[in-house]
Amino acid sequence: MEQVSVESITLNKLFKRNLTVPEYQRPYVWSEELVVKFLNQFDQHHKRVKDGAASSYPLYYAGCIVLHEQENSYNIIDGQQRLTTVALISQLKGNPLSRLSFFQPLSFRRIKQNFSFLEKCYDDPNSTVREVCDEINFDQVNVTVITTKNEDQAYNFFETLNTGGVRLSGTDILKAHHLRSVPEDKMKTFASDWEKRQAFLEEVNKILLKARKMTPLRDYEHPGKYGSQAQWKTALTEEFAEKTGKQSRDLGYADVLIEKNTHTVLSDKYSIRQPLNDGENYINYLLNFTDDFYAVFHPSQVSDYSILNEKIIYLIDGTVDLKAYYQLALICCVDKFGRSHAEIFAFWLFRFIYSLRVGDKSRIYESTVINHLASTQLLERILYAYTADEVLAFLMEYKFKIDEKIAISGVRRRFLERVNHAFSLGADNETFKDLDEKLIQKMKFTIGGK
Repeated sequence: MEQVSVESITLNKLFKRNLTVPEYQRPYVWSEELVVKFLNQFDQHHKRVKDGAASSYPLYYAGCIVLHEQENSYNIIDGQQRLTTVALISQLKGNPLSRLSFFQPLSFRRIKQNFSFLEKCYDDPNSTVREVCDEINFDQVNVTVITTKNEDQAYNFFETLNTGGVRLSGTDILKAHHLRSVPEDKMKTFASDWEKRQAFLEEVNKILLKARKMTPLRDYEHPGKYGSQAQWKTALTEEFAEKTGKQSRDLGYADVLIEKNTHTVLSDKYSIRQPLNDGENYINYLLNFTDDFYAVFHPSQVSDYSILNEKIIYLIDGTVDLKAYYQLALICCVDKFGRSHAEIFAFWLFRFIYSLRVGDKSRIYESTVINHLASTQLLERILYAYTADEVLAFLMEYKFKIDEKIAISGVRRRFLERVNHAFSLGADNETFKDLDEKLIQKMKFTIGGK
């Protein structure tokens, strides 16, 4: 086992080292509210010291810092948010600690924003920021520093401790894990590509996890809608870090049509359930599906398809669980047959999955949708099909009825009215009774279905 040093030192001593934030780390993301909260913690400790309540512990304890020692510098593995904020406070006090090195544009923007906020508060006579900052003595602020020369070991500490004010998501941990495996000359490009898609990565990671787990060959369990951040973090890191291969090969498992001496790639390069390797392979896999997700669910061109997204899919009306699994099924279709088929699949999958909203006698639960997908083997039909027509034929032949004994009111009625409006259908009860056939006819007219 590599030697690990653990020491208790002040912030002044810590900042005398050459500290840097590695490119694989997430950006500096603390909000103004978290900066104020951080300052309030110093203030509360100072008041306890003045009152004699903390006489036995005069130093303020700012938590644990994990460093990876590399040549003449120390990479901050855990503690970036706190140390960056400390550096801003020291700059504000006019006695700056040593500089930190950053690589990500998001970090630069947030640093600038938070420093401007602190300056404004510092100069405001009605704010306590000046008083609190002036009270802070970095020789009286203590931290526990864990230092190791083994990067994997440092990463393990980082994953275990996670002591910052903004809890790391599973995707944050995956970023650190996989960017460390990318060649140094490519790391900056991959970090930049990751950052550009940051807003959607966690959501897409969860969709991919569901698609990989929801198969008869594996356990159907995943954290689900009510899963805590900790549960999702465990599930994502287990699937996309612990179970990934250690080869440095960016492999794709696409479907190929072979005809005489020609080969035509039919599906996306990456298959949603394919084996993955550390580094470039997983990163490209995730970024690829994130681009698909953005293209499918945030289309820039106004069309019946975009109206479906805006007016129905992204509104609630008791359909939040339906939305989650509709998106999952549509991403599987895009993976298998490409984005060019996204529009026709969008409508037929909508009919197939959202039929539960009008056919079920009670409210829709997550388990209702999962059981529906399992009993119909929808994902397997998509991912194991050879042609799009196979899947479309199954979706088009699917029959459902609206129970006439059910009172159509409340969220169910609002949902049906939205559907009717989107497809230019009437909203009277007679329409509800045979919505199935009319919706099919309208879909054929709109998108040229069979």
